[in-house]
Amino acid sequence: MRMVILWSCAIVAAAVFGVMIHSIASFRANGRYSLVEVLWALVPIAIFIGAALPAVKVIGAQDVRIAEAAK
Repeated sequence: MRMVILWSCAIVAAAVFGVMIHSIASFRANGRYSLVEVLWALVPIAIFIGAALPAVKVIGAQDVRIAEAAK
């Protein structure tokens, strides 16, 4: 399972760096914001929020169980 996660992260990192290099090469001379640049900023934010919400629910559930056990 760990190797699957490792290789998944490696593929995602390679894709991100590839898009980043392409964006830098293609849009560097352009002085205005393009759709790619806006998406480049919004997609990681959406991924972070999507990953954080389930984590917060799990942590909250653990806190409730710990508080109930302490009574």
